[in-house]
Formats: sequence, C-alpha cells, structure tokens
Amino acid sequence: MTLRLLSPRLGTWGALLSYYFLQRAITNVLLVLSTTLFLSRAGVDRLPLMYIVMNVVSIGIQTLSTSRPGLSSLCLLRYFSGAMIVATLAAPALLHSRSAAVVVLAAFSLQIIVRIFEILSGTLFLNIVSEIYPL
Repeated sequence: MTLRLLSPRLGTWGALLSYYFLQRAITNVLLVLSTTLFLSRAGVDRLPLMYIVMNVVSIGIQTLSTSRPGLSSLCLLRYFSGAMIVATLAAPALLHSRSAAVVVLAAFSLQIIVRIFEILSGTLFLNIVSEIYPL
C-alpha cells in the first residue's frame, strides 16, 4: 500500500527508496530503544543467550519463508511488518508489568524481534528490488 501511495509522485525507484528509508529509520530507533531496555532490564549477562535464540529463530523463519515460493518478497515483508507492529504495540503493556520475570521476558522478546526484523527486512527489500528489476 505504501508503495502505491508513493509511486505516482516519485516513480518506482523513489517509492522503493523512500519506503526503505522510512522502514530503516523506524527499525533503527526501535533497535536503540529495545537494546537499552534489554540491557537495563535483562542485563549484559543474558546477551549470549539472546544472540543464540535470535539466530535459531532467524534461521527457522528464513527456512519457512523460502519454503513457500508462491509468496512474493513484498507479501512476506508485509507479514513480518504486521507482526513487528503488533509486537511493538504489545511491548509497553508487558514492560510495565509488576512481575520482574515478565519484564525481562518482554525485553528479551522485543530485542529478538527487532533484530530479526532488521535482518529480514533488509533481505526482503533486496529481493523486492531484484523481482522488479531482474538482472
């Protein structure tokens, strides 16, 4: 939808670059916020576990997404963006919980989700460009 709104004024390349810039800007802000929350709530000692879980989940998501060749990269990006929006909207409620375990789990989950979205969105954007402009 965003691409359709931007396309008439900016052309296809302008729309793609504008969308990517907007998406990257939001992801970078969320990454800084989620990292700050993670380090302040979960602590530095949980970083190795976070990276292990992030990589395992990322490999699983990439395997599932490539096993569905009928889905375009734009469709996958929409699905992942929707999941990211839901997770971001749910995070404040969980981060203000009275239970310390829920807060740590929420900070841990938000950090993993934002980092995975950062990886997948960049990959999917490049796939979108290659689908529109094949070599």
